[in-house]
Amino acid sequence: HDGYEAYAYCSVCGEEIIPKVAIAAAGHDFEEWETETAATCEEEGTEARSCKSCGTVEKRVVSATGHSVVDVSAKAADCTQDGYEAYAYCSECGEEIIPKVAIAALGHDYGEWETDIAATCVAEGVEKRVCSRCGISETRAIPVTEHEWEEVFVLPATETTEGKTTYECSICHAEKEETIPKIEHVHDYNYVSINGVGVACSCGRVNANEGNVIIDSSNTVSGIREGSGGVIVVPNTAYAVNWESVFCRNLQVEYIYFGKNITLIADPCAFEGCENLKAIYVSTECDIPIVYDFWPDMEIIRVDYNS
Repeated sequence: HDGYEAYAYCSVCGEEIIPKVAIAAAGHDFEEWETETAATCEEEGTEARSCKSCGTVEKRVVSATGHSVVDVSAKAADCTQDGYEAYAYCSECGEEIIPKVAIAALGHDYGEWETDIAATCVAEGVEKRVCSRCGISETRAIPVTEHEWEEVFVLPATETTEGKTTYECSICHAEKEETIPKIEHVHDYNYVSINGVGVACSCGRVNANEGNVIIDSSNTVSGIREGSGGVIVVPNTAYAVNWESVFCRNLQVEYIYFGKNITLIADPCAFEGCENLKAIYVSTECDIPIVYDFWPDMEIIRVDYNS
């Protein structure tokens, strides 16, 4: 608005006593433009400024900035990392101008497994394979091999003792042993025969109801048959022996095979004076409480009739 200088006039007739002098409007004195709403890549913004004198506010539209495009070159995928095709995006708002398309990692392209360190019978080995694309290698263990056993010693088994076979590894020289079971005893009662009939085995087992002794009605051995020689067989039908009249001071007898039913030898006269007696065969069930000093130095061999 225009202004004016001081003036005066008559309120009755209106005459200007001091003339009214106009002063032209000074115009707005605006501040600097300030952003009110920031423009974006795709939307307009606004700016505003105000007059220092009267506070009048003036606004104006700010044009959209448009996208700031960044082009990204394609990246090839490798064995372990994804790649992507060429794409573009706006550095201001992040919008994809050309969409980013991922390319999946290819995975390793391994060759065949090859031996790197050979396995032995005492240590694992190692085998390796290599990727033809990136050159990375992968390893895995090769299990230890079997020993190369060679037989170096054999102790044969017998009927009474186990045998063994000893082996040595030709590579590492380790040793192992394998037990050879006892040879199963097969009773051969022809070892002792009377009148062409086998009556006793080499183990001492008697398999006869008649031997070369005389048995009375009480199943007691009362004598030795003539011509019996040095080997006497007491059959399984005998349950007792008249020791003093049968064996005492018998200088011919060398071996006596007692059947399974002779279960006690306690008479001091049993083998007194049998100077040539080398061994007696008795059941494992036979009780011999005392081996008298005046008996001959004979071997007492136990026979298991339960086997």
